Amino acid sequence: LSRLYWWTAEYGLVGSVNNYKLYGAGLLSSLSESHFCHEPRVRKIALTKECVDVSYDITRPQPQLFVAKDFEQLNQVLDQVEPELAYWAGGMYAAGVATRSQEVATVELDGGTQVIGIVDQAAGTSDEPRWLVFRGPCGIGSKDGLLEGFRPEQRSEGLIVPLGRLADGTSLAGLSEPELRKRLVGADGRVSLRYRSGLELTADYRRAVLDAQRKVILVSLGSGVLTHNQGELAPASFERFDLVVAEQPLRARAGAADPMFFSPTEFSTEQVPRPREFAGSKQRLLRLYEQTDELVHKALGSQALGVFENVYQELARAFPDEWLLRWNLLEGLLKLDLGGGLRETLHRELMELEIRFDHREPIASGLRYLGLLAGG
Repeated sequence: LSRLYWWTAEYGLVGSVNNYKLYGAGLLSSLSESHFCHEPRVRKIALTKECVDVSYDITRPQPQLFVAKDFEQLNQVLDQVEPELAYWAGGMYAAGVATRSQEVATVELDGGTQVIGIVDQAAGTSDEPRWLVFRGPCGIGSKDGLLEGFRPEQRSEGLIVPLGRLADGTSLAGLSEPELRKRLVGADGRVSLRYRSGLELTADYRRAVLDAQRKVILVSLGSGVLTHNQGELAPASFERFDLVVAEQPLRARAGAADPMFFSPTEFSTEQVPRPREFAGSKQRLLRLYEQTDELVHKALGSQALGVFENVYQELARAFPDEWLLRWNLLEGLLKLDLGGGLRETLHRELMELEIRFDHREPIASGLRYLGLLAGG
């Protein structure tokens, strides 16, 4: 989704691959990018949903750009991409995408819980889900909030979430605590479960966590063992097992639904951005910009003309290709109604720079803004 945003809202073109205009904010806000994007080596590609498969590097000029036919096509492409997003597709497909990412994800389950952590394994299919394995610290929550006692600092060794029904067809989802005790807890206080997937779980029963409708969404178990009758999962003995009641994942999304999943950290003592350091010539140019801006804001009238001329003399001597400051000078002179001769000189030099830069800088449009190219 971030790629779709990058190739449209940030770096999008509209029109056709041979006749386009810039609309992406990243292009419009950067003179260098808006200049570079016209180079023949920057490929122009008709926009389709396949743009989401093209990665980008924010530190370099983009080697290709995508051209939308019109702005309505942006909505059409979004509609085409949306069903393929893991979050919307849901189920085991979404869990599989989370597994491949190997990043913290939030997996929402049909029993009403969410498990936050790194999905290490998503076994089974959408028709026959079997289990999810989470690696490392993970938390169990509901409605985008972690449940008390089931936070990642208390669950640092990962989690196995059995999916599907029990071997006899029983569904744990939707059971009340009395029903759970009656069906599953033996006289010795132990729970013995056999799933269709081949998972077998035996452990001491401790307590059940209920939702607002008093249905069991989580069962906290004591010491026990988890095995698989075909050996697909290594046998595991434990002192605690949090049994998430679920038959299948509903959806998965990147990141932690509850930001408190992550431990608090100290704020960095380093401040950014760091002060920029400019070379001597760049500092001189910046001072000329500041002088011009100050003159315009102070509106000193005819007293400013001599300073404008001094700025121009240094500009002509040291910065022959600096068109933007020339434009600023011209704008200032027009606002203050000064310097007919200097205005003509600046206008002529800007037209020459427009040609020298092969019409790739927004000089002509800037002059039109100032009303100097009316009728020509």
